[in-house]
Amino acid sequence: MSVGTGQVHIPLEIHDCPSAGSLRDVLSKLILEAQEHGHSPILHFECHGSANGDGLFLANGEKMPWTELAPILANLNFLTKFNLQVFLAACNAFYFIEEMSAIQPSPVYAVIAPSDEVNPGEVMSGPRIYYRTLFESGNAGLALQRLKLEKLSIGNWFGKTAEEWFEDVVVGYVKSHCSTKDIAERARLLYQTQPSTMSRKSVGALKRGLRHEHNDFVQKYFQECFQTAKIPANLDRFKGLRKRVELKVKDILTSPAFRR
Repeated sequence: MSVGTGQVHIPLEIHDCPSAGSLRDVLSKLILEAQEHGHSPILHFECHGSANGDGLFLANGEKMPWTELAPILANLNFLTKFNLQVFLAACNAFYFIEEMSAIQPSPVYAVIAPSDEVNPGEVMSGPRIYYRTLFESGNAGLALQRLKLEKLSIGNWFGKTAEEWFEDVVVGYVKSHCSTKDIAERARLLYQTQPSTMSRKSVGALKRGLRHEHNDFVQKYFQECFQTAKIPANLDRFKGLRKRVELKVKDILTSPAFRR
């Protein structure tokens, strides 16, 4: 089966995964195909989501927690050269975002999901709008914008790229934890918890060390999140993001109000 986009046909595969084991098997197959043939799939999951938002439920009642799914997807994301898009058409699937971090490889390039419970009609109509726009325009950002206009009975459609999430998390962390006051408090805590068996650093030395870490941590976390050592092309692909975040972080850290 294939989907026509006006110029090319995109192969479409439907896999029935009644159990967690069968889902693992399908994902293993996709990983092998990406490794051997360079395939770069868009994954669409349509099933029940857990009430507390910590994973998917398969037809036989087995659970696939995000903590297990995310590392598998991270492997596939790496093999697709950081191009994996995942649509989670399941209740409360928004919470998969908790598996995306600025300090470890991102499991996906982009994730789309409802923020809360959804009814069957919404699960059908939302993806239809997204994929139609995506295949007609070739623009995932435009497709997501169009999807977000669709109202849900509870909550809304959510979508984030790894770029957006990295910027949100890093800038948010700096604003919340890296002021002069925050550094002083962390330095005092580190001083108090230093092992007595080692040479103890002064509070001042610990403050200087923390400030030095702040000067380098955008590049450090950027390299980790976007796997630049394994995918060197990502250095150039996301260089605009890195420069933008570095400038934002520098502006925050050097602002007079933040240094009080």
